[in-house]
Amino acid sequence: MKLFTKRGCVIFFVIAIIYIILELAFDITETSLGFLVELTNSFRPKTGTIWSQNSKDVTANEQLEEYTQQKPAQEEIIQIDDLYQLKTLLDERESVVISFTQFLQIYTMLPPNSAQQIIPPFTLLRLIHDKQWTRTRISKGEQQLSFFFLDSDNQLLLDSYPMLGAIYDVTSSTRLKRSTLQGMPQFTGRTVTSEQFFTALLDLPANIQRQIISNPFELIAWQQNLSSVAISKFVTDDTVILGFEISNGFDSSVQMFESSQLAIGYLINKLNELYPDVNISMPRP
Repeated sequence: MKLFTKRGCVIFFVIAIIYIILELAFDITETSLGFLVELTNSFRPKTGTIWSQNSKDVTANEQLEEYTQQKPAQEEIIQIDDLYQLKTLLDERESVVISFTQFLQIYTMLPPNSAQQIIPPFTLLRLIHDKQWTRTRISKGEQQLSFFFLDSDNQLLLDSYPMLGAIYDVTSSTRLKRSTLQGMPQFTGRTVTSEQFFTALLDLPANIQRQIISNPFELIAWQQNLSSVAISKFVTDDTVILGFEISNGFDSSVQMFESSQLAIGYLINKLNELYPDVNISMPRP
């Protein structure tokens, strides 16, 4: 019995030693593999949902850190009245500051899905209810937008980073709150009378006309009240915005339509040919 007990102790001791050695070997192997993965991490392809989301998070954090470190002084609030003005200014300056009332005006012009990407409605309601928000700084990056909601001391209250499409994909025919073309920066020096527009348009081939105005029935409805037409100086995704100012008694409104860049080139050439004083240049990216 004593011999069995002694032998059992020896066996138990040997097993314990083997277990400890295996555990240490496993730990060393695991540590080595982790080190190897970390060492080769930068060489492996960064694909998949996790990498994509991580890349967006890194970009957003870098922008927020840059903004926080800069601690900008009070920036001038730009007066805008519609979505197209905002897009034009972002294309020109890459960053603008608008008042909270102007942001709300733009927000209500967006489709619900686009507005949700920028800031969820209940989050916006809370921001309004807290009564600290006074301005919004909007910046345009290569693939996304940055929205910084600021108080009167220019301190950050909230930030969001939607993709460019949240604003730039909203390009359907839209009735704007601004009543006239005058003062819209994208149309400065690029406005013609309705008579000049129709004369040039009707002198072009039918296939070009359809690329300029996809819904000519609107022109028939507006013809008696259309006071002027303007051609944007910018090209976005091979399209150019046309602005139509429609007068209704004591009131007026503006409607925007997308037209083919190529067709707009024919229209501008025809306008300049018929009316040399117009002298409209070709839109630019």
